[in-house]
Amino acid sequence: GEINGIVAIPLGLALAIASGVPPIYGLYTSIIAGVILAFFGGVELGVSGPAAAMSLLLLGIVTQYGFTGALMVGFLAGVIQIVLGITGIGRVVKFIPYSVVTGFTTGIGFLILFTQLNNLTGITATADNPVGKLSVVLTHLNQTNLAAIILALSTLALVFFIPRLSKKIPAAFIALAITTIAAVVLSLPVQAIGEVPSGLPVFSIDFLDLSKIRELLPPAFAIALLASIESLLSAVAADGMIGTKHSSNKELVGQGIANIVLPFFRGIPCTGVIVRTATNINNGAKTRLSALIHSLVLILVVVFFAQFVELIPLAVLAGILVVTAIHLIAFDEVKYLLADSKSEVVVFLATVGSTLFFDLTTAILIGFSLAGLVFIKKISENVSVTL
Repeated sequence: GEINGIVAIPLGLALAIASGVPPIYGLYTSIIAGVILAFFGGVELGVSGPAAAMSLLLLGIVTQYGFTGALMVGFLAGVIQIVLGITGIGRVVKFIPYSVVTGFTTGIGFLILFTQLNNLTGITATADNPVGKLSVVLTHLNQTNLAAIILALSTLALVFFIPRLSKKIPAAFIALAITTIAAVVLSLPVQAIGEVPSGLPVFSIDFLDLSKIRELLPPAFAIALLASIESLLSAVAADGMIGTKHSSNKELVGQGIANIVLPFFRGIPCTGVIVRTATNINNGAKTRLSALIHSLVLILVVVFFAQFVELIPLAVLAGILVVTAIHLIAFDEVKYLLADSKSEVVVFLATVGSTLFFDLTTAILIGFSLAGLVFIKKISENVSVTL
């Protein structure tokens, strides 16, 4: 639990920034999700919090509807997840084609890379779309901040190198600590997180706006679907590691409860996270108490060490996000899809492309539609009718 809490610090901060919200809200999310899922989750040793695959979808929602609109979307997504769990419909999530899931997460991995180009290079000019962001950076190379690049690359190198020494060392946190201390001691001219409020979040209902339910339902369904997929994938991974059998419906209800509660404390939508769950198990967790301890560690950080969080350079968090993005990109999986059928590769590539060039909700619809056509094609080729 202690190690997981330490691991959650850089991930929570970085994913909040990637979602377009203040970094401290990522820690609030980890605290509340950890506590609620410890009691109501369907995975014995699961740990929940903000997720990389969710961050870009949230960024689009924050951009379009504002932060309070995003909180309302999270609330509605939680309601949808509870309905999925209670009715048992959530079980159909496991039938979502692998090519769509991997294509979507791969596209998000590339999007995270594009959105972090400014923090990686220190270039302030930016654009609204991924290709535009890359173009702006390439045309403003004279504005590059060498210190920011060095910090980001150092963070990347440490996150990849430290696990070679020991997989039990929280690499992201150690990398963050080393590079942040170096930036402060050397007075490097890089942008830091800035002011971070200390103390626990205050209960608030200012985001509730029932008049916007119809408008916000489409993005809420997208969030609920993605959160459910990632949570159940994490649950399956946990089963394989510890030999248990999770309860899909209970997990969806638990995730739904967390996503309903989180907006009242400025938390963004959460999901079961494979990385945190695996860290929990690999470091000797035996009961749900580990998730509670993880949240307690984060509470101590928020209450007593917020002033140190303010010093973390954005380039360092960008380096951590790049590592996360690299893990999301799944082009190695194409060979497995090719072994199935070339049409699955087409679905994969189309989902990646639509994720990059359209909004993420549209990408999900395109992926599902193409997968449905592939399924119909396979059925028509393998079924014959004899009169």
